[in-house]
Amino acid sequence: MRRSIAEGLYQVAWGAALVGGAPYWLVRRGLHGAEMRERWGEWEGLGAGGGALWVHAASVGEARAARGLLGSLERRGERALVTVVTPAARALEEELIARGALAVRHAPLDFAPFVERAFRRAPPRGLLFLETEIWPGLLRAARERRLPVAFVSARLTEGGLRRWGAFRRALTPLLDGVRVAAQSEEDGRRWRALGVADARVAVTGNIKYDRPAGPLGEQDRRRQRRGWERVAIFGSVRSGEIDAVVTAIREGARGAGATLFVIAPRHPGRVRERLLRKLEGLLPLVERTERRGELLPASDGRQAEILVVGTMGELPEYYALGDVAFVGGTLAAIGGHNLFEAAEWGLPVLFGPSTGTVAEVATALQAAGGGFQVADGEQLGRRLRQLLGDEQGRRRAAGGALEAARRLGGALERTLAVLERWEYPLAPAGPGGARGEPGPLPGGQGQGR
Repeated sequence: MRRSIAEGLYQVAWGAALVGGAPYWLVRRGLHGAEMRERWGEWEGLGAGGGALWVHAASVGEARAARGLLGSLERRGERALVTVVTPAARALEEELIARGALAVRHAPLDFAPFVERAFRRAPPRGLLFLETEIWPGLLRAARERRLPVAFVSARLTEGGLRRWGAFRRALTPLLDGVRVAAQSEEDGRRWRALGVADARVAVTGNIKYDRPAGPLGEQDRRRQRRGWERVAIFGSVRSGEIDAVVTAIREGARGAGATLFVIAPRHPGRVRERLLRKLEGLLPLVERTERRGELLPASDGRQAEILVVGTMGELPEYYALGDVAFVGGTLAAIGGHNLFEAAEWGLPVLFGPSTGTVAEVATALQAAGGGFQVADGEQLGRRLRQLLGDEQGRRRAAGGALEAARRLGGALERTLAVLERWEYPLAPAGPGGARGEPGPLPGGQGQGR
């Protein structure tokens, strides 16, 4: 298979970037040797990594979305190698291995010699890309080896279609034979427009939305809440949302009594100092800096407090203990973070107007009475205070959130079913491999052709 001119130029650009940026790469290798060795394809310690499936995720969100997939593969007797792009996702190695991964490695930079080296160190049986991880170098290496490739929980925005569409002639041979299990009908349409054959596209949903966990048992919940009457969670807060969160806490804390306000920034290290400065003098404040010990501080039964979470990977455990949640990336122009992650625990979910990447969940939550859109910090504070002060209303909203989550769930089962139909080389499902027959998509969407 000959390289197209565009592919050749892509590889030349990578080579130029590596040569021109040599001082940077060498300094980075000195500071982060293990990371850079992995990015250059120098994978070590994989043992039985050869012949495993590769599951490729970009960042923390995609890596967490892969957890259910990894668990399902493990129940089939399959432990997949997970490759990631960001250091934050790489730091989830322990969690991903506990969920069924064989190992976690930084993906090689998409330069042919690095990709070839990684393929030699751990020759895969097939590749599963999450969402929109289109890497021409990886796709070519898989194509040359006649490996099966599928994009699962696949997204493609209009902007992404425009960018990749400019290289459609070069991408077409790389996407030949690729399967796409898309999140929505619109995503499926865009993948087809990019050149994927209609018969190789199916709409299966977002695998982030697995079967909802449901509320924590009342006894465990009471014990872990450590005396707090109410717990409000501000999850995945971005830097541009700090002022709104502070405003909301100031409003929500009025007459709140034994209420704990938990703030979990999306990137704790980047916003910690600014956040602490903004919160100074507002309420008593404690920080969690290590993943050990109790999740919540003990309540004195009288006053409100603030907990700032500086750890990664614990947000779902906080949602399990909450009464109401605000999910970030929605008041900043980010497009929204994972609303489902809060809703599946039966929490009323508050969010801003920026929900482009989570629109289906936002719509489902509002329709079920479990989600509420706010315009700014003042509206967030008023809605928060209303929900915290109205137990019956909060319970109704919690029920709506859980109902919306249940309607959205099941995408993983649909995805595995369509991969089997496409004869993708998954290990056969054993007695405990599936959790039920895949149901229809919300809104009556089918599984594609």
